[in-house]
Amino acid sequence: MNTKPLQLNFAAGELSPRFLCRTDIEAYAAGVWEMTNMYPLSQGPATSRMGNDVETVVHADRFIGRLFAFPVSDTKGYVVMINDDQVCLIWDPVNGSTKALFGSAEMVASYASQAVIDEVQVEISPGGTEMYFFHKSYGTRVITYDRAADTFTHALVTWTGQTASLFWPGTGFFYEGRLWVGGFSGNGTYGPNVFLASASGSYTDMTINASPTASQALSFTMSRYTAIHWIAGMRQLMIGTDRGEFVVESTDDDVIHAANINVRQQSQHGSKRIDPLLIGNNILFASPDGRKLRDTGYRWTEDAWVARDLTYVSEHLTKDGAELLHIAWAPDPENLLYAVTADGNLLIAIYEWNNNVIGWSRHNTNGTFLDVCVLPLGGTSKVFFLTRRPVVASNYLFIESTDVNTDHFLDCCKRIDQASSTTVTGLDNYEDQTVQVLVGETQAWHPDCEVQGGSITLQAPATVVHVGYAFTRRLVTMPLDASTQGGAATGTMKRRVKTSVRMLESIVPTIDGNPPADRSPSTPMDQREPAKTQDKEVVNLGWDLWAQAVVEQQKAMPLTVLGIYGDAALESL
Repeated sequence: MNTKPLQLNFAAGELSPRFLCRTDIEAYAAGVWEMTNMYPLSQGPATSRMGNDVETVVHADRFIGRLFAFPVSDTKGYVVMINDDQVCLIWDPVNGSTKALFGSAEMVASYASQAVIDEVQVEISPGGTEMYFFHKSYGTRVITYDRAADTFTHALVTWTGQTASLFWPGTGFFYEGRLWVGGFSGNGTYGPNVFLASASGSYTDMTINASPTASQALSFTMSRYTAIHWIAGMRQLMIGTDRGEFVVESTDDDVIHAANINVRQQSQHGSKRIDPLLIGNNILFASPDGRKLRDTGYRWTEDAWVARDLTYVSEHLTKDGAELLHIAWAPDPENLLYAVTADGNLLIAIYEWNNNVIGWSRHNTNGTFLDVCVLPLGGTSKVFFLTRRPVVASNYLFIESTDVNTDHFLDCCKRIDQASSTTVTGLDNYEDQTVQVLVGETQAWHPDCEVQGGSITLQAPATVVHVGYAFTRRLVTMPLDASTQGGAATGTMKRRVKTSVRMLESIVPTIDGNPPADRSPSTPMDQREPAKTQDKEVVNLGWDLWAQAVVEQQKAMPLTVLGIYGDAALESL
């Protein structure tokens, strides 16, 4: 019996193996078995992630660090990196230079391990000139930007009304003219279930009076003993703890103060100690075990904040040491969630909350991802990664970036402009590694090279060379869902007689193990094969129970899959 399989939508992303037989749900028709180094778009296609350019390289003795975005205007912003060397580096991506570097003389305490540094939370003041660093075991730090002088300073925060050695909040948030802090370790003045709000308009004044006025600082001990992990809010202030989520509000129409404060629990999911995301009308936070990412928003039908599990159909992506560590949001041009996992890989999801679209994908690289942050610049989202690369005898971390203007598919990519030569130098950070090479302004494909002595040798002279690490894009469909007159064909042998892949502005990939020609006769040797909107067909494939289609692109070339269709044969029942 013959059938015509058709998949025109990949927006559900990679599905958990638990859904292998769930052909009855909508996600099965829009999901895939594997989506690696590609991500779904809300309109339906699956597209390659772009490559990452090297911004700078930073020394780090134990290869640990964090990355934070510090926007100061709509066209200007910085990336802040902290690591175990007691270093705080402020990187200027617009000019491609280090703006400031605070070393051990300025930094009173250092973060001892990656586990400790992973729990650092940051918050930017309403004026956009101060970035506060919170950790329950260290004094709060602040970086201050002087707009007039275009300079940065760094200091430990001096809290008014508190003993510095006993006041180490683990999280903070600016709301209604106050700085709200909590998440203490319990070893100082306050326990994990206590939060404070500064005096109105005076963010470091935490003086607690016996009968505070409406403008003075306040403290509140939550009735249920619980550990505060984050504070965030929009129309209402939310507190996330290890045991549930709470709303902090006033009992009247006034701003919150000591005389009218009210705390109500909204749900009992619990949270991990990482910064949440504010997206649209929702707050996104990780579960205590890091396995789930939830979004919570006010639902008028229930008169409460209701949380959904965004990882429900892709729960396998955060299993077995791949728990969520850090999350970031890149709204422009696509609405993409980024998540670094504990195993050093990356997850990307399309998140269209208004259209109820969520689809996850997995991403790997030659090395490990340590952190991710997003900086809005000129109306688009520029994504930055902190990575560790497998460079022999090198204690360095890489800050890399990608955005809508990235035009290649290489990780840790370095562009070299040189006089025409077959020798490319300046590649010490790739020593002993096999790199993929693109030559010329058109980025023509070149055979892979191994870096020795900080250089590679090309087959022909070139003036423009891109060098970086390749990553394979791979898309595998779910087992073929087909029915016969005798019922479902789940357990019958099947064969894809013909598989056709429709692509948008792409280079033909390998389809079901059938590689394309390296180039067409009309393409000059020094130019890249042109990307086309086209269909590619392969035929006469073997029999098996699942009859999956496999699309794979191993070269640093574009790939956007619009649909997979064709003909299939089913074993007679």
